[in-house]
Amino acid sequence: SSGEAEQRGSSGADYASATDSLGASSSPHDPRHAGGRGESHGSRAPEKAKAEAELALVQEFLSFLIVLMTHHQRLVHATAAQLLRCELLHRLILGPMPRSELVKAVSQELVDLPEFDDVLSSLANLRFPVKAEERGHYELRADDAESVAAVCREFNPYYFHYTSADTQKARENFAKLQQRRLRTAGATAGATAAAAAAA
Repeated sequence: SSGEAEQRGSSGADYASATDSLGASSSPHDPRHAGGRGESHGSRAPEKAKAEAELALVQEFLSFLIVLMTHHQRLVHATAAQLLRCELLHRLILGPMPRSELVKAVSQELVDLPEFDDVLSSLANLRFPVKAEERGHYELRADDAESVAAVCREFNPYYFHYTSADTQKARENFAKLQQRRLRTAGATAGATAAAAAAA
């Protein structure tokens, strides 16, 4: 009858509606699912940032301890001239510098020392300018084995006035000095052996 047909039609519509709703909610492309996953990933971002911040803090603290221990042994009983030598050496190992920049890089109390020029001359050679517009500069003394060996003994990569960029550059230049020291030592040993054989 028409009533039964109407009832069947209503039941079929309800079934189709329920099926569509179920399929939409279980679909992997449902935006509600995507939103849920986005919230999960978003919740991890603050945790990752916090972990990275904590790691950076731990690294900074360890670096501070290393600086404290290495400098305490070297500088706690050092004279003013020794402190001056330490500062000049760690500045000059970064590269040649004019006197004006060296004076700015070193504390004023050490610049005012009467032996400033003597200490500087013992560490570096003055290179005069080639052109009129250039400035003279001081270059770390590395023209003999004894000078190179002294720098290798006194250099501290954890120098407390260094920035991260300074530390990297100083290590690179120090590695070059060590290579030069090894070449010089090899040449000296070869010359000694040749002289002994000739004798």
